[in-house]
Amino acid sequence: MELSWEPAYDFEGQPFTYRVTVSRHADLSQPVADVDGLEDTHYEVPLSQLEEGEYFWRVTAARADGAAAQAQNEVVIDDVHHLGVYNFTVGADPAAGGEGT
Repeated sequence: MELSWEPAYDFEGQPFTYRVTVSRHADLSQPVADVDGLEDTHYEVPLSQLEEGEYFWRVTAARADGAAAQAQNEVVIDDVHHLGVYNFTVGADPAAGGEGT
């Protein structure tokens, strides 16, 4: 499953690295993937790590001086707002009669 995002922008021109966290939980507890130090604006989560169901993910951009930022979107689950979190669903294989992703 490829996750991608827009590059972070810094008015001082400093470069960013990215951290991606993927979890079955909107609060990102018990992550199935947590990768730091990415320089590209995409990350491929191996499908072998993902069972069918809903997943949540967040990308955090960080500069070398420690300044960090997250996306401004949110996911709302049971009236709880999870800031900077996106979601996706891994479905059954359409060739096997499932719904797909």
